[in-house]
Amino acid sequence: MEPLLGVTVQFFPPKWTVVMTVAAVLALGWELGALLRSLWRGRSPGAAILLSLGALAAGPLVAAAAAVFAAAGDGHGRSRRVLLECLRGTLLALLAIVAVQWRPNGAPAGAIVAVIAAAVVWAVRAYRKTTAPVPSRLKRTFLILRMAALVLLAMALLRPTLAYEKQEEVRSVVLVGVDTSSSMSRRDMPTDYTQTLPAAGAEPAQRIDAVRQALAASRGALARLAEQADVEVFTFTSTALPLATIDRDHRRVAVAEAIPTAAGPATAIADSAAALFEQAARAGRNVAALILLSDGCSNADTATDPERLAAGLAAAGVPIYTVGVGSETVVGSLKTLNVREMTAPDEVQAFNRLPISARIDALGLKGREVEVTCTFGDKEVGKQTFTLDSGRRTLSVEFAHVPLAVGTHRLTVGAKLIGTPPRDLGGRPAAAKLVRVHDTGLRILYIEGKFRFESKYITRALASGQKLSVDRRVLLQPLQEDRPPPLGEKLEDWLSYHAILLGDVAASHFTPKQLEIIKELVSRRGKGLCMIGGRNSFGPGGWGGTPVADVLPVKMDKSSGQIDRDVKIVPTAEGKADPLMQIDPLAGDVSAAWAKLPEMPGASRLGELKLGAVALATDRGTGEPMIVVQQYGSGRSLVIAFDTTWQWVLSPEPTEESQKRFWRQVALYLAAPKGNLWISTDRSSYELRKLAAGVQTIEVTAGVEDPSGRTIPNPTVEATISAPDGKATAVRLSAGADKLRGQLRPPAQAGVYTLRIKTNVAGQELTAEHRFEIGDTDLESLDVLANMGLLRQMSVTTNGRFVPLSSIEKMFQDLQVEARPEIRRRLVYEDLAATHPWPLVIAYIALLCLEWAVRKRKGLV
Repeated sequence: MEPLLGVTVQFFPPKWTVVMTVAAVLALGWELGALLRSLWRGRSPGAAILLSLGALAAGPLVAAAAAVFAAAGDGHGRSRRVLLECLRGTLLALLAIVAVQWRPNGAPAGAIVAVIAAAVVWAVRAYRKTTAPVPSRLKRTFLILRMAALVLLAMALLRPTLAYEKQEEVRSVVLVGVDTSSSMSRRDMPTDYTQTLPAAGAEPAQRIDAVRQALAASRGALARLAEQADVEVFTFTSTALPLATIDRDHRRVAVAEAIPTAAGPATAIADSAAALFEQAARAGRNVAALILLSDGCSNADTATDPERLAAGLAAAGVPIYTVGVGSETVVGSLKTLNVREMTAPDEVQAFNRLPISARIDALGLKGREVEVTCTFGDKEVGKQTFTLDSGRRTLSVEFAHVPLAVGTHRLTVGAKLIGTPPRDLGGRPAAAKLVRVHDTGLRILYIEGKFRFESKYITRALASGQKLSVDRRVLLQPLQEDRPPPLGEKLEDWLSYHAILLGDVAASHFTPKQLEIIKELVSRRGKGLCMIGGRNSFGPGGWGGTPVADVLPVKMDKSSGQIDRDVKIVPTAEGKADPLMQIDPLAGDVSAAWAKLPEMPGASRLGELKLGAVALATDRGTGEPMIVVQQYGSGRSLVIAFDTTWQWVLSPEPTEESQKRFWRQVALYLAAPKGNLWISTDRSSYELRKLAAGVQTIEVTAGVEDPSGRTIPNPTVEATISAPDGKATAVRLSAGADKLRGQLRPPAQAGVYTLRIKTNVAGQELTAEHRFEIGDTDLESLDVLANMGLLRQMSVTTNGRFVPLSSIEKMFQDLQVEARPEIRRRLVYEDLAATHPWPLVIAYIALLCLEWAVRKRKGLV
């Protein structure tokens, strides 16, 4: 102990606030009662009250006068006694003020003083009258003994404390982390760690073996470092584990022999180092340096990252010393072909372009050819070939695909060598993910043979519908042999459409192949077909005898022509019950809604209805069919005899909304939507380790729409999830603002999981499913070469140093200076009553015993 600023004595009375305050109140109250009894003795009540108030409130002036009279020995005994009583009252008032106001650091110091003062008064009063005559000298002796005992008691209560400054040595801690992930088992190190490259023709050593060798050779340097600072050695993969502690008492710890096999599934340099630093900081330890022995292949950080870790330690003044293990170049017979990453959207609309990119690392394969293929589901959608012109090459590959089928499909990018691969070829040959293809909108192909008002307003009406889009094509001329057809002749060219509208266009504008495709779309693919009246529609347009005529619900007759008079549309009994005819949602009577529409200036004359066809509307005058529907194969067909609904828009009557609603209902009828039910997760793939750590969560959303595309609030659904082993469990979904939401528990196994949901809409059962994948990627196989750049950057950011493994012993030697113990000055408080209680107790007991012995001898007890 070395006092630096001298020694001082301070008092820290105990914070017995309630006890001491009650004691002070009782003591002062007792003395106040005694004072009042003395003042009231022999006086009238009025005089006694006035004298009592004067005694308590006379203040310093009366107290001073009392002191003068007492000193002068005034002969007027009565006046002198009154003034002395006033002085006594003033002192009581002062003690009361001190007891209330003096509370240093919240301790009841004033109350303690008041109690001690009362005790002194009682001690003096105790010897004013004795049972036997006692000389004045002996009385003074008794008072001195009693006062000395009270002083010792007061010292114990006021806790005298010795304060001094102390100089002490504070040892720091050096954290040493050893990477034991499986990437440290790669063989690219020399058998002698002091060398930089393996000897020619020699088998390279494992990285972790080189670390063991280096630490064994540096045992003496570590022991000398431990004389200056404690050395905490830990291993890390995705987490950090303590390995050994080297300090002054344990300087010969066999660290190298305690390092386990390098088999960790991932590397989290930043997370592990941050956890160790925070643990040391919570323990109040000063971290002098952080040393990391690693290949720099960090791939599993979740809580932080190396850049943020380095910035945080730099702010705390802790340098990072990194020791690079491994090679940044191809060593020996190392040969790998590794699909490092593949990127593609999780979801895509059907018939839209899906961009795909991948990065492939090739090491030690100079001169070989690599074939990179992309498959979507079971179909190969792209292939590229590369010739490797160097021993280290990174290939950037891009593909594009237009998916047609709705659902969840596996997208895979794979790489393989053309020819016989080497026996020891390493790396990940392929990367895959699930992509969800959905089709939430309705696309209508509208084909006309000329520009006219009707096509303009039909297009506007359809485009105004929710989730409806229109592709209008105008074929102004029939097909010509010297020109390709304007529409495609492959089924894939037509599959993106849900329905086809044929306007005033003749059959001669299409090839026989295209007519066959239209028929197949309806009969086998579930699409819809509608033909609208016009002078080139139906029989006059040459449609009789074509594959399209087979689909339509009326028989074609070339002699059928136009109705050249006004036509009034009237719903049939079947039409009144069909949603297609509901053109006014507010009108309860379908016939009344159609009656408000203006008459049509003519229409096409339809042929005879086929078996199974249903007329939804007829002409009021002749009863000829105007709107006819039919189910054909997997799809639907519809014919509309009139083509002047544009007049509904321009009519002085408010019938524009009826025109828009009619054509939207036509589109919905042709596409035959049953409503839309869907369920999805926030991503298509997850990592098992991130789910277990809570970094990722599986968020589920679902929704139900009616046939018109409106969201159904709070629907009743049943949802389940099937694990890779086929076991199904229920999924709980809660109603949100516009959709259902839920969260799945982290699963215990990797693989493909399937969410299924079902509900009932308008009397029809709907089902939907969604697949997602949980991967358990071998992260350590992705980085073959050491990442010294990361280690260098961490050291530079924190003003540390990067060294190769061959220089680790010199680094330990240099740290002996930087990790010297810190000399700190600390203010120490020593409670004398607590650290040395027995002298006070013995002295107090001795004084009481001495007083008792004298009193006994004089016959006072």
